[in-house]
Amino acid sequence: MRSSPTRFFSARAAEALAPARWAQDLFEGVPRIAMPGDRIQIHFAASPAGMLLTARIPGARRLPACRFRRVTADAYARIAECLAQHGSLYPTRFWNFIPRIRHRSSGGLDRYMVFNAGRFTAYADWPGPGGAFFGGRIPTASAVGHGGDDLIIHTLALRDPGHPVENPRQTAAIRYSARFGPLPPAFSRATLARLAPGGPRYLMVGGTASVVGEDSCHHGNVRLQTRETLRNLSTLLIAAIGPPAPRRPLDRFRELLVYHADKAHREIILDMVRRHVTRLERVETMQADLCRSELLVEIEGLALAE
Repeated sequence: MRSSPTRFFSARAAEALAPARWAQDLFEGVPRIAMPGDRIQIHFAASPAGMLLTARIPGARRLPACRFRRVTADAYARIAECLAQHGSLYPTRFWNFIPRIRHRSSGGLDRYMVFNAGRFTAYADWPGPGGAFFGGRIPTASAVGHGGDDLIIHTLALRDPGHPVENPRQTAAIRYSARFGPLPPAFSRATLARLAPGGPRYLMVGGTASVVGEDSCHHGNVRLQTRETLRNLSTLLIAAIGPPAPRRPLDRFRELLVYHADKAHREIILDMVRRHVTRLERVETMQADLCRSELLVEIEGLALAE
């Protein structure tokens, strides 16, 4: 099998709670603007192609579950307001960094479940075209945990509303059972969109793990989890492009961001990525807490769709 000609591997510090580099690169050199607000801090960069916006909720780690749910919904509502002020912008990709993501409250729900309930509530009330859940265009998202205090939400909004893509091997997250919380995680597995008007179409793939249906697979085995994750990435690419399927779907990926729960697994995962995804231009890695304790690896990425 060919080895990857990847030019750039980088390991993020655990506190580098930023969106994928490819999204940051879209707004390189564009000044960031801060919006007034105490409880929810907003800043953004805007260009003719779209906007990259960050919402930060200081001290979210210390909030009880009911307030954490409410402030999550409020943060997403503020994001909606900001996008509406700039006209014809569609949220297509979110990166969520959640403090103590698996910490359980006295009610038995973990922090991720509480976050999902707040996000679901905000999406149901989202204003503008499509309204409730954007007329079926639920944005793609990643959500991982960190050891800091703040809830951080990054949003990539584009002029192109994009087309959501689901993985036929997986249950759509919005249809997850109550095992995963009172309200489901609201995100699509991937979104097909043009990052710039008139540019090529890309597939923005959200955090993808060793999940089939709605169940985690290969508990405790990082190699098998990575293999299952790569299979899910390949299946998503085929679902997005449609027949005829490319001979080597994973070679469409240009960028990957790999989240690993244990730093000892980083090189094992990267070795498998190098061998199976051979046309990458950049790979980032980051140690992070994942939304399920049994998951050891999660991979997101950007793939050329044409």
